[in-house]
Amino acid sequence: KNLTIQGSGATFNAPAALTVAGNLSIASGTLDVTASNFALNVSGNWSNTGTFTPRAGTVTLNGTNQSVTGTTTFYNLTKSVVSADTLTFGASQTQTVTNVWTANGASSNLLSLRSSVTGTRWRIDPQATRTLSYIDVKDSNNINASSIGAVTGIVNSLNNLNWGFDV
Repeated sequence: KNLTIQGSGATFNAPAALTVAGNLSIASGTLDVTASNFALNVSGNWSNTGTFTPRAGTVTLNGTNQSVTGTTTFYNLTKSVVSADTLTFGASQTQTVTNVWTANGASSNLLSLRSSVTGTRWRIDPQATRTLSYIDVKDSNNINASSIGAVTGIVNSLNNLNWGFDV
């Protein structure tokens, strides 16, 4: 159910598609999905203090009330919900998305993006495409030079930097 990678020099070479029905933890060592266009589905929390090799694949967070902790570079990162849900990011930790960042809720059922410590910002660096809608953002610092704006159904719950909330 859970997948933990732990051990100095340990490498887990995952197949082209991998589903983790629980938490994924890269405590040390490396998670390398060797296929260049993979699908990694995680139903639990994502924790990374080791090395994740993203290649050109998509990490999909498909559980409820999930968290992303540690500092990770993703190629594509996706979280989409139809019922109200919360995705919590580690305070003062940076998540980089080099290709497509998708974070979508639904009308009247927002996806809340929160910090693990209220009042301490989590950092996001979406470097290319942002596919965002019906989100409620609090305690976030978009460290990318390009502001995040023009998002359908966005709610500013305060303490955010480099987000455009004039929609």
